[in-house]
Amino acid sequence: MLTATPFLFTLLVIAFCTQTAIVTIALLSHKKDLNLLAELHTMVSQILQEQTKDLKAIGEITRNMNDYAMTLHARQAVTDEVVKVMMANAVDLAQAKIDLVNAMKDEAAKGEAP
Repeated sequence: MLTATPFLFTLLVIAFCTQTAIVTIALLSHKKDLNLLAELHTMVSQILQEQTKDLKAIGEITRNMNDYAMTLHARQAVTDEVVKVMMANAVDLAQAKIDLVNAMKDEAAKGEAP
C-alpha cells in the first residue's frame, strides 16, 4: 500500500500538471483569439468612422444640392415673373402702336375730308 501511494501521488501530480498545461494552452490560445478580436474590433471601428465621414459628406452634398435646387426654383419663379411683365409690356406697346396708327388714320381722314 505504501508503494502504491507514491505512484498514485505521482499520477495525481502528472494529471494536475497535464490539466494545468491544457488550461494554460487554452488560455494562451484564447488570448490570441481575444487579441485577434480586439484587432477586428479596431478595424471595424475605423471602417465605421470612415463610413460615417462619407455619410456626413453625402448629407452635406445633398443639402447643397437641395439649396441649389431651391435657388434655381426661385430664379425660375423670378424669370417667369419677368417674362409675364415683359409680355404685358409688349401687349401694352402693341396696343399703343395700334392706337397711334388709328389716331394717325383719323387725323389723315380728317385732313382729307374737308
